[in-house]
Amino acid sequence: MAVYDGTRQSGLASRAARTPTRHGFTVTRTGNTGNQNHAATFVQYSATLKSQAQKVSQLFPGAQLRQVTRPGINVVLGQSYAASAMSVSRAPASLAANARSAVDDLCSNLSYG
Repeated sequence: MAVYDGTRQSGLASRAARTPTRHGFTVTRTGNTGNQNHAATFVQYSATLKSQAQKVSQLFPGAQLRQVTRPGINVVLGQSYAASAMSVSRAPASLAANARSAVDDLCSNLSYG
């Protein structure tokens, strides 16, 4: 299968290709599409690969399935995927409040007794 970036986000296809690889699929190619203005993400598949394409589409929430005449499976990433890939989860405030820097003295403020 191949994973293509349908946006202008550098490195998106390479990063996204890790997902199907972790789930046992072999990604043989990554790259950019000619048109990099895709709003939606879609999975192209040949008729004989429909069941595998359905599994792949589940790895990319909201991906649309599109049957094509070319052999194989292609994932084309759209802005919808790029936006979700860019969202960053933040650590809880309680965790951040007690975090230490790498230069902090770990033994400071300890009591022995």
